[in-house]
Amino acid sequence: MKKFFFVFAIISFCVTQHFLLAPFQIESDLVTNIITFLSVVFGFYITSLSIFVTSQYVSNLYNITDKENKTVTLLHTLINNYKTGLIVILVSIIYFLALNLLINQTDGSYILLGDIKAIPVLALMMFNFYYSYKMLSDLANIILQEAKSKTR
Repeated sequence: MKKFFFVFAIISFCVTQHFLLAPFQIESDLVTNIITFLSVVFGFYITSLSIFVTSQYVSNLYNITDKENKTVTLLHTLINNYKTGLIVILVSIIYFLALNLLINQTDGSYILLGDIKAIPVLALMMFNFYYSYKMLSDLANIILQEAKSKTR
């Protein structure tokens, strides 16, 4: 996991540096749309967690030790992934709400991506897309395993 964060940090830095060179404007409408998107993703996380509660397959994960971290089970790993995703989404929503407030308080209706206050935008979006993909993949695998166990 540490290797992922290191690689992610390097990619985020490179992408952000590329966009800092261009005078890209972030408008209030864009930030509002991002907040709406992140709120829907947050709802997806909560809904998928409620699906896990009724899954027999997920219950069986409690008995399987994680190969990467022998001190926890696969269920603990799954829950920790979702906790991290939820925390990232909440931090992102709070950041974008603050950014939207800042944009609405300035004279113009936009802020430049190169502005120090807007630097985390791309990194947060990339991280949220990664975790959204990861959680969707986990959910799909669990649904497949649950269906497989019910056909036996």
